[in-house]
Amino acid sequence: MIDAEAAYLFRHALVREAAYQLQLPGARARLHAMALAAVERLFGGRAPDAALLTARSAPAFRPHGTDAFAMELAEHARIGSARSGSASGTELLYLRRAARNAERTYQHAAAERLWVRYAARATGAEKGAAWREAAEATRLTGEFLRGEMHCRKAIALHRRAGHRALEGLAHAAFGALARSSGDRKQAWAGYRRALGILLKGRDLGAAGGVLGGIATLQREEGRVRESAATLKRALDLVRAAGDRVAERRLRGNQANLEQFVGKMREAERGYRQALALARASGDRRLQGALLLNLAALLSDTGRLAAAGRHYERALALSRETGDRAAEGVTLMNLANLHAQSGRHRSAQSCYSQALALQEERGDRRNAGITLSNLALSLSESGKLAEAERRIAQALAIHRETSNPRSEGIALGYLAGFQMHQGRRVEAEGTYRRAIALHRKVGNRGFEGTHRCGLARVLLSRGRVGAARSEWRRGAALLREVGDTIDLARQRRAMRRACREAGLGGRDRGWV
Repeated sequence: MIDAEAAYLFRHALVREAAYQLQLPGARARLHAMALAAVERLFGGRAPDAALLTARSAPAFRPHGTDAFAMELAEHARIGSARSGSASGTELLYLRRAARNAERTYQHAAAERLWVRYAARATGAEKGAAWREAAEATRLTGEFLRGEMHCRKAIALHRRAGHRALEGLAHAAFGALARSSGDRKQAWAGYRRALGILLKGRDLGAAGGVLGGIATLQREEGRVRESAATLKRALDLVRAAGDRVAERRLRGNQANLEQFVGKMREAERGYRQALALARASGDRRLQGALLLNLAALLSDTGRLAAAGRHYERALALSRETGDRAAEGVTLMNLANLHAQSGRHRSAQSCYSQALALQEERGDRRNAGITLSNLALSLSESGKLAEAERRIAQALAIHRETSNPRSEGIALGYLAGFQMHQGRRVEAEGTYRRAIALHRKVGNRGFEGTHRCGLARVLLSRGRVGAARSEWRRGAALLREVGDTIDLARQRRAMRRACREAGLGGRDRGWV
């Protein structure tokens, strides 16, 4: 039985719908126009125009009382102008505002749907630009295949119409989408096409943003010097264009590169400066990314309590802004912190959550890194067989995604597992392969760690002189990069190895 109130509401809805259907199309259109005007009067009048997507310099989005109803107002405008056969300016205005408001409130899936709807109603260059905006939204939701289709539509539309600058931006969006999905070949192709078009058209700010993406690809491939040069060029271009938003992001990238090569003091200063700028501008997604990287640096330099606070804040921001990629990476790094403190059960739970997010999004690159770290935690909690299985999976992904830095780290972990099982000859060879990769990509911190590991292997095989040489080189590198926690850990392990080798007190001369 339904109660009286529900029955009344049902009958009321039926009568209302019947009355609506009895109206002639012209009368319906007038009713929708009246509804649109009434809502606008109640909530502050006609909303200010949200800039066209093709505008070269758009004012910042200003919230308005009608924003909560923008999608409904767009529908009223559509039906109100149905006889014209094309979208009215009012319909497009409210669709743009609905999509921008969804972005502003981090509703990325809704933003994609609204941009697709806008693309279906817009014409000319606006249609292509709307497909590009829809693709940008998919980069945050992880719907990479759909985003690729949106980009291809944008590129084709702009190419046919001869809109070269907009075609360049669409290629740039395609490159960024491919990089997020781990398709490095397509990322390079998209960025190169974009850069050629944008430089030719003297669009310096956009070209600088593309160069920032290229610098990240180079860094991830271990081409550190090229990455630094590309990043400098990118910063020069965005500064010349007066693009402060792009400059904030690139300064964060620059700090990340400094951290990558072990320049911890410079990296920390860069992160803090970029974070201050992001806070001043209200860019919460960028704040989360910078806090994540700063937390990793604090962890690497022994400030674990501060690192934990920064990770928790970064995690909250990634969830608030709907940034699933950042959420996965933050969970992985938080797990690393738990593992460092010996809380392996908690660490493995966080790794599993991170891995689930990364696999759901198709984020192969970060899934490989998470698997490497999970393997290390498993080995330290005595689960060596599972650890070796996980590290094999990680190595396959690192090679598939062209990630030599992470491959080197994973090889070092594998060498440690082999040493623990008494497979000394294998361990020596694996450590040497890891060190070769660290030297190639400029990863001085892990080169130091794994030289110390190699020293213990050599000592266990009776090669004291070679062990001493590797130990000194490894310890010096750890001191240079400021990793005091790992240096202390390596010293304890080396002293145990010296005692096991029967060196007794003589180890103090070089450990």
